[in-house]
Amino acid sequence: MADALASVFVDDKLTSLDIGHWRVDEIKPWLIEIWEPLTTKVPSPKLALPYCCYINTVIFYVRPFVVRPWHHFWMCNGVRRAEKPGVQYEEWARIETLLNWETIIVYKGEIFTCGGGRVIWKNKRWWMKRDARRKREGD
Repeated sequence: MADALASVFVDDKLTSLDIGHWRVDEIKPWLIEIWEPLTTKVPSPKLALPYCCYINTVIFYVRPFVVRPWHHFWMCNGVRRAEKPGVQYEEWARIETLLNWETIIVYKGEIFTCGGGRVIWKNKRWWMKRDARRKREGD
């Protein structure tokens, strides 16, 4: 069923997707669910807690929450930055999803708009499950 999802608009350009592992469920004629596999090696929900933030970022925190007991250093625009201990929680990973809010999708010749999503553990991997609603002709 996933082979019907063939293209998506990214930055106002129609882009083809390699959706070999994607899954699309038709809930109603105007509503579909798109299962986007997340490319990460984060362990199961027993050890990780996913949190969706920004428009298409998923952060996987260590479960139970662990506060970083050490300084955290990073580079930002060529400048070294540092955090004090106890400011951030420990993370497994941060990843970006391909689809986000208001992404336009062409599915079986119909145009759909993505909505919100949730991260789900299924078949021993993480998935972003998003709802997409068919656009009306006047929209």
